Amino acid sequence: METKNQLFIHPTDNCGRNCSFCVYAERRKDKTEFPHLDLEKGYAKTSLNNLITGAQHTAFSGGGEPLLNTEMIKDTIAMNPNKKYMVTTGLGLSTENIEKDLTQINQACIDSNSLCVIRISLDSYHKNINFDGNVDEVMKWFINKRWEKVRTCFIRGTVAEGAILLKNLKNYCKQNKLHMFKKKINKYTYATIINRKFFQVILRPTIYPTEEELKKEDLLLKYIDNMLKIDTEEINLGKPRSCRGCKGCDFWKSGLENGLDLTVNAKGDITLYGAEVDVLGNIYDEVITYDLLNTRVNNNDILKTLQMYGVRDVMQAFLEDEVLGSETSRINYPFAVIRELMAKDPERVKYVIRNLPILSMEEKGKVKIKKR
Repeated sequence: METKNQLFIHPTDNCGRNCSFCVYAERRKDKTEFPHLDLEKGYAKTSLNNLITGAQHTAFSGGGEPLLNTEMIKDTIAMNPNKKYMVTTGLGLSTENIEKDLTQINQACIDSNSLCVIRISLDSYHKNINFDGNVDEVMKWFINKRWEKVRTCFIRGTVAEGAILLKNLKNYCKQNKLHMFKKKINKYTYATIINRKFFQVILRPTIYPTEEELKKEDLLLKYIDNMLKIDTEEINLGKPRSCRGCKGCDFWKSGLENGLDLTVNAKGDITLYGAEVDVLGNIYDEVITYDLLNTRVNNNDILKTLQMYGVRDVMQAFLEDEVLGSETSRINYPFAVIRELMAKDPERVKYVIRNLPILSMEEKGKVKIKKR
């Protein structure tokens, strides 16, 4: 069965940086070896092909620097024709390696008639918010239309640093005598055209924000309310959302039937994105298909209950829980809450979900928890 969804693939947990804000940093502490996806192991190649074939969009991102496993990325793209991909990078490699990696990814897209968006994590944590060093070089590559199929560059910043990020971008263009046009799409998205080349600035909340950062960012429920105004439809964890222009096209998801938004981590484990309550399977251990995953979700009472509710109602329940409420507030990003809480108190997470109000058949599909 073909589904229409977002697929997140984590090529590796390794990273060349040690950003203080990174929620994965503690898991890398004192380690010298890190899991990375291997297409030649077990059923990985067949399983990933099945998942990518059924996905509307595939993003290589995750708990490490994806370009530290470029071989897997380019081989995966080459095997799956006529698709749309995104690679998120912190540019923690040398300029020479970045150029080599993007050239290989571009060639894989040419071979498979696919397109790829590069998204740069750009903030003070990555020490690149001034648009110098690698960022400067990569920006110029895209301005000069260096690659045919890796043809769009997006900038991902934090909401707290949004103002300074946009100011630095304007100064960068001025210093380099680049003509820049900027248009605010919504509170978290800005479209910019630099020397006739499209760039987009996307702002996301900081996970575990400091007190100073939180003064400049929305609290959890307020952020969700703003998302709902932008998306104009309900958002359910683990289910596809409408597109807000951050994947290099205009309407790739809007109007499609719900599938499953999935994450494949660097160990090969598969979970629902934003709803990482249980592992649904592993790409190495068996041939993974969407039929198999849908069956497992439908047989999982916790996941079925979770997907009945909009994300605001779920987050409100976690915020109001006497055990998990304060930690939920600290995380402050709806798509990271369950993942982070599961690492700390999995039984309580499941308890909160199990105790969401029971719905009648008539109530399903338009759930609202009465505000207390």
